[in-house]
Amino acid sequence: MAPTSWKRRFARFASAAAVVGLACAAGIAIRGDIAEACSGWEPTIADLTTFDPGVLGEDSWGGLDYDPFTEGYGGPCHECATKAMAADWHGFLKDAVTPADWDQVLMKASLSDISAIQLRLKGKSPAAPKGFESSSMWTASNPGRVYAAVEYVELLRRMEPQVTFEPFDGKPRPAPGTTLATELAAAQRGMKAAKEPFMQQRYAFAALRALFFRQEWAQAIAFHDKNLATLAAPSEDLKWRARWYVAGALRKADKPARANLELARLHSYYPLAGMAVFDFNPSEDDDWKDALQLAKDPKDKVALWRMVGVKHDAMVAAQEIVKLDPKSPLVALLVVRELERAESQVERMFSRPPDPKEVAAQKKAYARIEAFANKLAAAPGTSKPYLYDLIAGHIAAKRGDLAAARARLQKAVAAAPTDKRLASQAKASLSIALVANYKLDPRNEDEVASLMRGIGGDFSRMGSVKNEVRTKLALAYATANNMVDAEFLAHSVADTFDDGSAELQGKLGSKWQSVPFLKEMIARTDKRTTEFDRFVLEASHVKEDLQQDLAVRLTLDGDFKAAKAVYDTSNARSELLNTDPFVIHVIDCHDCDHEKLGPTSMWTHKNLVERLAELELIAKGGGEQGAQAALAIGNALYNITHHGNARTFTGSSHQSTSDARLAERYYKQVYNSSGNRELKAKAAWLAAKSELGTLIHKEQELLTPTTWFPIFAKFQNTKYYKEVLAECGRFRDWVKTR
Repeated sequence: MAPTSWKRRFARFASAAAVVGLACAAGIAIRGDIAEACSGWEPTIADLTTFDPGVLGEDSWGGLDYDPFTEGYGGPCHECATKAMAADWHGFLKDAVTPADWDQVLMKASLSDISAIQLRLKGKSPAAPKGFESSSMWTASNPGRVYAAVEYVELLRRMEPQVTFEPFDGKPRPAPGTTLATELAAAQRGMKAAKEPFMQQRYAFAALRALFFRQEWAQAIAFHDKNLATLAAPSEDLKWRARWYVAGALRKADKPARANLELARLHSYYPLAGMAVFDFNPSEDDDWKDALQLAKDPKDKVALWRMVGVKHDAMVAAQEIVKLDPKSPLVALLVVRELERAESQVERMFSRPPDPKEVAAQKKAYARIEAFANKLAAAPGTSKPYLYDLIAGHIAAKRGDLAAARARLQKAVAAAPTDKRLASQAKASLSIALVANYKLDPRNEDEVASLMRGIGGDFSRMGSVKNEVRTKLALAYATANNMVDAEFLAHSVADTFDDGSAELQGKLGSKWQSVPFLKEMIARTDKRTTEFDRFVLEASHVKEDLQQDLAVRLTLDGDFKAAKAVYDTSNARSELLNTDPFVIHVIDCHDCDHEKLGPTSMWTHKNLVERLAELELIAKGGGEQGAQAALAIGNALYNITHHGNARTFTGSSHQSTSDARLAERYYKQVYNSSGNRELKAKAAWLAAKSELGTLIHKEQELLTPTTWFPIFAKFQNTKYYKEVLAECGRFRDWVKTR
């Protein structure tokens, strides 16, 4: 075995976990329906990897799955102890006490409650403590067994305040051996007096706990070893929890070799597996060698190497386990674990280019895994060699070697023709291989679509595979200038995790302001002839949304008649705007208008477009009436930009904008056509606001409306000018500098 640096512990597993803390800080942009960033969403290992550990079937165990986002290597099982305890007591008491009544005693009764219960059970008091008046304990068919159980619970209650290493009421903990003396003696007496193995084991466990928290490490170890048979049954849960205390005592007694061996054994018990592997930590190589030497049973040696695989180096551990037990299911499990780690070690988030060092390390890890998988797949007597063909095929797919991936994946499927999970992974991996260096061809289109459709619903990496496949396809079609298919493919892709998302974003986006492009997108939704057609459109843009996008775009372009026709001839989506888009202010107040007007306003996308078409006809008629109509159009056009009160008009489309040039043109029309000086002043000011909005849209450094501020300044003798001067600090500052 290569030398193991125990001091580094999980340093080599840390890169993927760093993703969590960056999510909200970087402002993740996610397409489609999975936008949860900054509202409770965090990435998972399933988001970062495309190989499903579920292919291991019954050999897959959560305690060894690679997951850098789960605390404690599989996590503590908080409810396991409670469930096991309830099951143990139910098996002992059977129907003498209902589970609910016993739970009340075990988990909720105070020490005074328990004393009162004992008096009642002994017949020394007719009264029951409050809340226990109707308990089934009083009519139990075996009152002696119930009393024995309650007596044990009393001991636990007395021990509770002292079975901790926390300070006592803010004071330092008493010296070792000075606490729990009475409770330890009671536990030892109870163990000797108990007639049934169940109670003997429980009193023995209580005695062991008392010794541990008295910090009498040697005595705790000796007690465990002497009473091993008593502690081992009938409760499986208590047996393993006793071993956990012994492992701690061994660590405190400076016996790291046996402590680590006990932790390795303990890891096979799932409820404590996470904590066991967390505590497993040979501080020096000598500690590790001593633990291996102490392990006489091959199963113990395998258990020790399993811990190495989880915490340090899965590949070294897998190689050593093969020597001990070539058919151990842990071998494939550890190889899959390393594959997950390797695939997730390159940070591909927030459209950042990956770190070249991480990419190089990943390639090296892939090569190491592939070489080992090839060796095992070819070795006689290997258990489930097809799993190693599958792993090698997946790595070839990630490398972009389609021919090698296809051959290995076909071999794996042929060797396990009834394994649906394996078949799904093979299809996913082959899809990745196909799109890695994708060539636009109808045969490739049909194959990748059929493969993706054939992946089973229980495949745990569908999201990440779909992301990778659709992103690579979108890039290929965008490069070939098929922007329609590229947009449909990219719609449900998470920008957060995808290779090439920055490049893809650069190719997309600008087309959405094109009316012909929007019409092409709408027409594409009706083309579902081939398997690839259906795959492209799957969970992507829908016609009604695209029709709304078109109507919004036409409105922003000033073609109100065409926008109205969209709503008249289609099912374009129309929603409440929750505001009045014709209300205008000297200073914008988006939220104020929504609070004041939202509940009563009935304006929607559809009726706003209809009203704009009506107003356009009036505006063309000229005169003061035409000027008023043009002012209303300008107000609505300004309000549907980002700065106005009706940005909800563009909110669910791709048309959101700060560009207010069209609104400015309508205000200019009012200014030029009206003879009303107050109206001209208002038009000039609103044109200035529109000019400012456009400057922001163009990201200009100087945010001063140089065209319309001087024009508006000519209306000092109007009432509206005085209102603006009183409300707008920006304009007041400009006036002072003239």
